[in-house]
Amino acid sequence: MCFLCVLLTLKYLLPPVPPSQSPIISGDVGPRLAGEGLVLSCLSEGGRPPPRLKWYNGTEQYVLPTSTPGQSAGVSSASLDLVVPQLQRWDNGVNLSCVAEQVLPGLTTRQTTSRMLQINYPPTVTLPVRSVRVVEGDPANLTCLVESNPASVLQWTRIGGKSPSRAQRRGYTLRIPRVSRADSGTYKCVADNGVEPRGVGTISVEVICPPLIKPTFEEQVSVLFGQDWELKCVADGNPKPTIKWRRKNNRTLLDNPLSLSPLTYQTEGLYECVAWSDRFPEVSRETFINVMGRPDVLADSAPVLVTGGDTVRLTCHITSDPPPDYVDWVWKGVSGHQKKYRPGRTGDITVKMSGDAQSTLTIGTADPVHSGDYICTATNMFGSDQEKFRVEVSESWTVLIAAITMGIVVGILIAIIAMLCLRTRKMWKYRHRKADSVTRPSESFSYCAPTDNDVSGRMISNPLGNPRGDIPTVCANVFELQPTGTPSKHFSPLVNSDSGDMHPCSQMTVQSTNSYSPLTGRDMGDRYVINRPYYIKDLKLRVAVPDRVPDGIEDGANDETLKLTPTKHRNSDTVSNGTGFSKDCHPVV
Repeated sequence: MCFLCVLLTLKYLLPPVPPSQSPIISGDVGPRLAGEGLVLSCLSEGGRPPPRLKWYNGTEQYVLPTSTPGQSAGVSSASLDLVVPQLQRWDNGVNLSCVAEQVLPGLTTRQTTSRMLQINYPPTVTLPVRSVRVVEGDPANLTCLVESNPASVLQWTRIGGKSPSRAQRRGYTLRIPRVSRADSGTYKCVADNGVEPRGVGTISVEVICPPLIKPTFEEQVSVLFGQDWELKCVADGNPKPTIKWRRKNNRTLLDNPLSLSPLTYQTEGLYECVAWSDRFPEVSRETFINVMGRPDVLADSAPVLVTGGDTVRLTCHITSDPPPDYVDWVWKGVSGHQKKYRPGRTGDITVKMSGDAQSTLTIGTADPVHSGDYICTATNMFGSDQEKFRVEVSESWTVLIAAITMGIVVGILIAIIAMLCLRTRKMWKYRHRKADSVTRPSESFSYCAPTDNDVSGRMISNPLGNPRGDIPTVCANVFELQPTGTPSKHFSPLVNSDSGDMHPCSQMTVQSTNSYSPLTGRDMGDRYVINRPYYIKDLKLRVAVPDRVPDGIEDGANDETLKLTPTKHRNSDTVSNGTGFSKDCHPVV
């Protein structure tokens, strides 16, 4: 034990000796690819006491096992390996140092050997902005930042198109000095340094631009009359523009595509496509739509109603391209008769053309024979078209008034003749009836009753029958008068109070017109007022009744007693039956 202690004491008491040279690093420290592994060995020879080895990454020490001492050609040595499983791109340019130091602080110095790593790695592209929005006419800068080892070569391309020829490449930036709408799109930058994979970046360019209408249609378009047709307008811009159609000098907007179905001559004209967006004013492009085809005849289809003697004008308006070769008028009468008219005068009918657009048929003096259908037909190389007029001519008012007046006059004459005939017949009947009523024209009376004695009577017949049935025009209730005292007297007829006509007895004179209260039914309280003629003849009292039986008179009435009594006045007597029937009797002298 003591001997060992002596040796150790002698060893450390001897002066220290540093290694003869700096540590030696061996291994492939040339350019390496990122992702590969690395093994480096550090060897230090000589020195007393033997040195201890350490590895550093810059100033940061690797945590590694203790170096291994050894002998080489009788000289002490120490070695230590550094193993890096996978190199990273950030290991490029790193200093790896092997440090040999003896455990004699202050007596020896550290010996260091370093190697710088060179790591090759593929490009990495970084984009400051992924999209660029620029107004048309302004410049645009597109930038791709590239990190790689070795340095990369950067190329710019446009996806789906050709890069602008005026574009300028400045380092990692592509500059377009004056952007147009055609420069919109996606641009790609590609970085290549020989280490795969290459670095790629894309930048989208959005150009804000006003609407622009593309020349997809001609300034004039010819189309056929009657067809279904449409025209589409194409415009681009950013923001996307609104596209409409309108007729020139008309503010009404039409949808795009412009649809004209079917085409008529009224649709012919100048149209314009208009496009606009929020940030830019309206733009437009014009085209003239020329309609060609058969004639188109227009007219008022309402019937023409006139009276005889009026002037009739029928006008058809013609639109045609090319103009019509000829225009005909055809009349179809009510009876089926037909007649064709060309420009000029035919009888009372004249046809006149006003250019190529109007034809007028004139009837100078209309007559009912002119009634019927008038057909206007226009024809050109593409075909023909027609329009029909219905004309109805009635008799003139002068003729109608004359006919009505003549009818009225004839009617009045017939009525007068009929009245005369009727009156003649009535007079004949009246005279015949009056002749039957006259008896003993030489007799006369001064009183309705010759004495104060009563005269009784009874009803011996009632020729009326059922008062509710049909009643003859002239009828009478007949009363037979029987004397109760003095001998009977004969009574002559009196006056007809209805007509005022006098009885034919010439020796009699009338002091006044007779009137009397009517008969009343035995069971009825109402009275029926009438004026009737009466006369007394051969002790019989005849009374004319109205055209219908008065209310209250019933068929088969019982016999009644009629009393004739003289009045206080010499020239007036009263006839009474005691039941409300009274009569003022005015005698004939």
